[in-house]
Amino acid sequence: MRAPVADVSSVSLRVRLTLWYGSALGLIIVMFAAIHAYAGRANRVLSLSAFALVCLMAGITISVHFVLLTVGRQVSPASIPGFTQLFSWHWPSVFYALDILAWDFCFGLSLLAAAKTFLLRPNNPQLESIRSLLQDSLINANFSDQGLATHINKLRENTLPTEEELK
Repeated sequence: MRAPVADVSSVSLRVRLTLWYGSALGLIIVMFAAIHAYAGRANRVLSLSAFALVCLMAGITISVHFVLLTVGRQVSPASIPGFTQLFSWHWPSVFYALDILAWDFCFGLSLLAAAKTFLLRPNNPQLESIRSLLQDSLINANFSDQGLATHINKLRENTLPTEEELK
């Protein structure tokens, strides 16, 4: 087993990671383009939305990493007021927020739109089994009388003081 990388900020490592990252993003874009190409006529808007969101995610991510690799390493932190709020991977920073926007919001919505593209295709044999699975596992378990009573009791247990705390 190899030893962990000691200096992640080295330029050659950052360039290799950025190239690998870019190729992985390219594969993701190709996969979503294929989903759009094979989507039925009724689901073209969903598949195009998924493709557009993935392209937006890739653009934001590549831009953030390119700027961090080029500008972030060239500029002295003392020369820009608030340097750590811009070029840092620690919260709160602009680039960290942009990366969260790209991956959590754009990529998450694109996955949901792509999944809906597959689920809503005409004559989908799994649609009824998915509906019954959601009905049984999610809705009935949480919103039946017993499920609601369990949630209310757990809420009381977690919010009301215990006997030890009352003493």
